[in-house]
Amino acid sequence: MRRIGAVGLLWDKSSMAFLGIDLKADLRKKVLSQLSADKKIRSVMVEGIKVPFYYRAKDEALMQEILDGNADLKPRMSFIAPLDPLLWDKALILALWDFKYSWEIYTPAAKRKYGYYTLPIVYGDRFVGRIEAVPDRKAGVLRVNGLWWEPGIRQTKSLNSALDRTLGRFAKFNDCKMKGITTVY
Repeated sequence: MRRIGAVGLLWDKSSMAFLGIDLKADLRKKVLSQLSADKKIRSVMVEGIKVPFYYRAKDEALMQEILDGNADLKPRMSFIAPLDPLLWDKALILALWDFKYSWEIYTPAAKRKYGYYTLPIVYGDRFVGRIEAVPDRKAGVLRVNGLWWEPGIRQTKSLNSALDRTLGRFAKFNDCKMKGITTVY
């Protein structure tokens, strides 16, 4: 239940979201079936994917708002930490959003495609890019060493404004001043 709640929507497949829990396919199906029978979780199918996804029953009102198109979801941008529960299952992220992510912190520098500590960027309901923003707390500067937009992402005024706001929040979170942001991309 905690893992489903942490990710928000989990599929009936082997997943890094279940790391540390010995849930082979037969046991996973049995547990999900029991949780469904106990009305603790509900299932939903995602178009184009053949296995069911599960969410907590207590999240039903939010799920219905989203499915009915009534949720007040204003597009906002966030940088997602590499160990965020959303990123636990790389195969799920690839299947749902066609976004392939690898945390390159342990990849030798010469073999990195992006950066040492590159964060995925979510805007609205999709992954739109990646950013390597490195805080220098002593100098109070946030350095953007790289910014990579996903194919097909258009740089619009609203996208760039959202990026500026998100960089500002990220700088503040890292004890850097907004005016201290220097971009290298």
